[in-house]
Amino acid sequence: MSLRALRFGPWMLLAALAIAAAYLYLLGLRPLMSPDEGRYAEISREMLASGDWVTPRLNGYLYFEKPPLQYWATAIAFALFGVHEWSARLWSALTYLAAGIAIIWCAARIYGKLAAEFSGLVYFSMGLPFILGQVNTLDPGVAAFLTATWCALAVAQRPQAPPREMRAAMLLCWGAMAAAVLSKGLIGIVLPCAALALYVLITRQWHLLARLQWGSGLLIFGLLAIPWFVLVSQRNPGFAHFFFIHEHFDRYLTTVHERVEPWWYFIIVVVLGALPWTATARGALLEALQERGASFRTGLWFAIWILFIVVFFSISQSKLIGYVLPVFPALALLTGARLARDPARGFSLTAATVCVWWLACLVASFVAGRALLQRFTPDETAGIAMGLRAAALAGVLFAMLAWRVFARGRTLDAWRMLACTQCIALIALLAVATPYADTRSSKVLIAAAATQFRLASEVYSIGELDQSLPFYLRRPVTLVDFINEFKYGMSAEPGKASLTLEAFRDRWRATARPIAVIAPERIADVEALGLPATIVFRNRRGAVLGPEQTLIPR
Repeated sequence: MSLRALRFGPWMLLAALAIAAAYLYLLGLRPLMSPDEGRYAEISREMLASGDWVTPRLNGYLYFEKPPLQYWATAIAFALFGVHEWSARLWSALTYLAAGIAIIWCAARIYGKLAAEFSGLVYFSMGLPFILGQVNTLDPGVAAFLTATWCALAVAQRPQAPPREMRAAMLLCWGAMAAAVLSKGLIGIVLPCAALALYVLITRQWHLLARLQWGSGLLIFGLLAIPWFVLVSQRNPGFAHFFFIHEHFDRYLTTVHERVEPWWYFIIVVVLGALPWTATARGALLEALQERGASFRTGLWFAIWILFIVVFFSISQSKLIGYVLPVFPALALLTGARLARDPARGFSLTAATVCVWWLACLVASFVAGRALLQRFTPDETAGIAMGLRAAALAGVLFAMLAWRVFARGRTLDAWRMLACTQCIALIALLAVATPYADTRSSKVLIAAAATQFRLASEVYSIGELDQSLPFYLRRPVTLVDFINEFKYGMSAEPGKASLTLEAFRDRWRATARPIAVIAPERIADVEALGLPATIVFRNRRGAVLGPEQTLIPR
């Protein structure tokens, strides 16, 4: 195919700008969900409010589960744009976009412009990365920096790389690896180093180890990654053991975090998360595994990266969907390179996958009404069903239109339209996700008792902590009969230990204007205390206890 086909028509440029604008607009549409979104937004808010950019705190407690790069970025976003949902999610969206830019650059340098465009089209329309880029969690950030790491290594080690470009790309590789460590810890260095070691063992290309710019690379890595670890350890003597032992080895080797899933869990996540490109990506992965040659085998490197990450996290005793997010950019790049070699290959199957997927969603919108009513109000259920139908119809209709364009011989335009189709349908789906987010956020609960919360002199959280509660209150809350992930922070600062129910009863009576949020399963326990109070609001998330001078109604 001639590179002339890569010229963007006005409709394509407008579509891309409209999708990007809609994607960024969606960041502020839904309330922050508990636990991850509320947790990471609140740590950043407290960091900005306190001015302490070294020691992270959550709800006023020392919180060392993760490094600070995302906290810093989100705190800066809060300072620039205000403290709200949009700025809280901005880092995730920007790093999702950055990962796409990285693979486009890598594909262009190695495979050419056509492969670069196909790689971008595939990545930006894959379902799971698209959705997780809208969620305030650490995974999009670490995935972006890990993507930059393996992309830079591939660009540097390709046979035709000029010496200056090879050196610059390797320094970028080391810098991106440091940023990955500051994003989520040791996996930022363990994953790329272990994958590279596996590549060298398989290919016997030992000379590659001499081309990694060890001196200047280690210097850059050390200057970027080490200072925070030194500073936080100096200020908090217990940090090193908790962070490196408990949060890495215990998390990986034991079930201490209670995130147990079967060994095949991540295989399903990758298969479904790569839709509608799964079948094409599978073929591209198999081709890459068969790559041969005496020079650096870029396709094999990408394939080893993908398989190693899936196997590495499948062995782990702790599993969450976002752990394998770094797999998808590599899958997209391999798929884009394969499509560039034969642009007509696999279009019908991919278009059919889009149609089947969204038709299944259309059917689900009609048959899942009863299940939705168990969690949402009738109006919310109707809104979700209508939004799902709109997304499904958009997906099916535009996919059929792309099929027609393909039949007329406009192959690249058809692929562009199919990718835009998937993005538009996913945007429509995200646009109606607010009722679901409401069920996992304290925003509705706070709004229902806004006056009481505004006048409260102290806020208690009993039996649990909805991680979005401190963020929306813009203040820490006092924990009652709840420890969980605050165990380290409470042990380090015993004066902030969780109150017992009996101590809470005494504090409640001594507080001028108290208010409490109660976990649903703990309401009966609080009623048994016989407090001079009343429940001012209740929903499925819990209840709000106000300071009325009456007994709680039983």
